Amino acid sequence: MTGLSTLDFFDPRGRIDRQGLIIFAAVLIGLQAGAYGALWMNGFYLDSGFAHAVNALFFWMGMAAVSKRLHDLNLSAWWLAASAAGCLAWCFVFSLAVVFALGEDAFTQSETGMIVAVIGALTPLAVLTLWLHCAKGEIVDNPFGPRPGTTGFSRSWGGQAWHAAQSGPTAPA
Repeated sequence: MTGLSTLDFFDPRGRIDRQGLIIFAAVLIGLQAGAYGALWMNGFYLDSGFAHAVNALFFWMGMAAVSKRLHDLNLSAWWLAASAAGCLAWCFVFSLAVVFALGEDAFTQSETGMIVAVIGALTPLAVLTLWLHCAKGEIVDNPFGPRPGTTGFSRSWGGQAWHAAQSGPTAPA
């Protein structure tokens, strides 16, 4: 792949290596900061319907990045749903254990129970995020697409065919 396109930030197909994930994260954080600044400057509250629509767009982009990263590790993006279910179950069980251990009164804002529950509930997400950023991807082509190029991105086999069709005919080799 020679360059990035807008499609690379929205299409969950294909692969993204560690370098590409850092690029993706930097672009996403920059876009979010710009969008939230624009919303704020134009008088939109961050809990308005329009802000929620913007958030949904960023959520999709983040899930596309995680899907591509899982593909680089030769894992199906369905692992994203499985890990989300596991994290939700962990959050529920851990928070319930904190309530039983420390009592309901300790579970109010800025009390010990709340702080322990938030840290404990977010720990699996932090571990999974670090794993996604640090795990070595496959250095060969896999069923999800070719090895990522110098940009850290590669399109899926189907995505490459789509991109080639949009680019028009190529000269014979």
